[in-house]
Amino acid sequence: MNLLAMKNVLIEMAAILCLFSCGKDDKDNEWGFSKVYIPQAAIYNGGQSNIYPVPMSNNPVTDNYEIDPETGALRIVLGVYRSGLQKLDRFSVDVSADNEATAAAVTSLDRAVALPDELYDLPSRVTVDEGTRETIFYLTVDMNRMIEEYPGYGKKKIVLAVKIDNPTKYELNRKLATAIVVIDGKAFMPVPRIVKGGDFETGSEAWWTGHVKSGDVTIGNDSGISGGKLYFDYKTIAANNETWWSTKVTLEEGREYRFSCDFSSSSEGINTSTGCRFYILLRPEDPEAGFTYKDEGNTFYTMTDAWNGLSKPINGKLPQNGGWQVGIDKTTGTFTSTFSGTGWIVIGMAAWNSPTGRIEIDNISIDEK
Repeated sequence: MNLLAMKNVLIEMAAILCLFSCGKDDKDNEWGFSKVYIPQAAIYNGGQSNIYPVPMSNNPVTDNYEIDPETGALRIVLGVYRSGLQKLDRFSVDVSADNEATAAAVTSLDRAVALPDELYDLPSRVTVDEGTRETIFYLTVDMNRMIEEYPGYGKKKIVLAVKIDNPTKYELNRKLATAIVVIDGKAFMPVPRIVKGGDFETGSEAWWTGHVKSGDVTIGNDSGISGGKLYFDYKTIAANNETWWSTKVTLEEGREYRFSCDFSSSSEGINTSTGCRFYILLRPEDPEAGFTYKDEGNTFYTMTDAWNGLSKPINGKLPQNGGWQVGIDKTTGTFTSTFSGTGWIVIGMAAWNSPTGRIEIDNISIDEK
């Protein structure tokens, strides 16, 4: 990170603030007024909210952090600045976390959490040397420990209010004495996959459960996970058969998500007079307690059947290649969760006295919008 560039940005911002705070006759005043503050409290939106985003996406000049190459710690740039025309004497300020301001920010921001006390370090005191206006200090965050102990924070805004107080000289600018540091978790942490095992590679079987709902098909033969795919392959069928697979996901009610999966069908032997239906649905209740492969009672439902595409080979995605959708946008895969907490994705194939050809599913994902 170019700390000199960051320093120049802070000086420019402080100069602008100083200009706005000066009266019309200050140009003729030898000393003026001197105020001490955190320039980062104003660098984002002029001090309207004291928010200090990390990374700071509206700053094309430089990053406002660095990663320690040895420890992996996140070091966030903060500073102390003294405005005014008085002599540049040496002074010090106390530095601390403002728990009350942190709690207020967490309440007002979307998907925000407080930075845990055990994960950060701040200097307790910072000194600005004689002859200078400013100095830089760091909020240091243990990212390795955060990733290990708080993996869900990769989807959060992580907040800590940092304040200065008790200057040994000059007056404190109370309005800009606190900076609300807001760390974008996804910029520094792996975002946990909502659908685990959705790539169907080795080990993904641990996340999926196969069920035979009816008929003489068997798990591991007519339907299973193999070669990096989830497959259904009802060969010569002489009965009504239905197999489905399920996995748990955790969502938030009212939040928008995007669903996607790769889908292919060989269409071999499908009988349009008797028929078959492939479906994917999301529901808040455990499917083992019973469910319908129709659209009732589900958060979303997408399907294709012998009369809506399965009679011809398909190689594409769902829901884009689905024949019928409820609760999900066919073009974008966007849906709104109807529940908070645990839900189930159910992927199934039902056939009525008809072969299905081979259907393969891969790369199932649900992502937040």
